[in-house]
Amino acid sequence: MPTMTSNAMTFESLHEAAAVGCPIADARRRAWDRFEAQGLPTRRDEEWRYTNLTGLVDGGFTQGDAHAVDASHIAPYDVAVDAPLMVFVNGHYRADLSRDGGAGIETLSEAIEGDAAPPVHIVADRDEGPIAALNLALFTAGASIRATSPDNSPVHVLHVVSGDAPVLAATRSLVVVDAGCEI
Repeated sequence: MPTMTSNAMTFESLHEAAAVGCPIADARRRAWDRFEAQGLPTRRDEEWRYTNLTGLVDGGFTQGDAHAVDASHIAPYDVAVDAPLMVFVNGHYRADLSRDGGAGIETLSEAIEGDAAPPVHIVADRDEGPIAALNLALFTAGASIRATSPDNSPVHVLHVVSGDAPVLAATRSLVVVDAGCEI
């Protein structure tokens, strides 16, 4: 079973930075334990028979520079200029490149720490296989979008990965749609 030694050190630094006793920190540890127990899927696994993931084992990933791009790099991809925009660069939220989204649009960290925090089982701690467990264990940021009225405007979430070395950009998104709303 392949292991990811270089990424284990990345996880350890992320996990240690999390607040002790934080529900998401505990969920991240459980996810890492699930990933270590299952390992990366191989071509012998039916769902992954056409996907070779061995490059992930040897990747030598970096966390990437959150400031690797500026507004000029983002402009060509800003296709919804009147809509809220959330920009993530190398897995890190960039408020300076984003446009205010108003009510219901915030970073996943803000949602988890806020007064109306979603239950942890919605954000994390679900047994969805080794790749989802790895993403939960290593994620650095994410978007939280809540549709609260039937006339919600579009939200543009832009993920940019940039750098000379392979970058580990693990993000998560949480979209909650209230009754009577649509996205």
